[in-house]
Amino acid sequence: MRKVWANALLSDGKILFWYTGDKCSDPYEFYKDFYYADISMLEYCKSHTMKVVNKEFIQNDTKDNYEIFNVLAPDFYKNYKISPDSKGTKPY
Repeated sequence: MRKVWANALLSDGKILFWYTGDKCSDPYEFYKDFYYADISMLEYCKSHTMKVVNKEFIQNDTKDNYEIFNVLAPDFYKNYKISPDSKGTKPY
């Protein structure tokens, strides 16, 4: 068994960045996403409320990578709207 996490960095309650894999618990764990999106993390965080939300999935014989990455994680992300500042691939 292996734990797989669906993580989302919320900006004012909407998904700014997302990641499925290891658990993220701090907004600063998304620093690379800010860099690749050409957004100054320090400046952006001054004017937005940031929060990390996540959900754990257990990968085993009945839940393989396909189901977690393509069904379960996107269902979790659908609980949140996408931020207009989000760049890149959408989580659902």
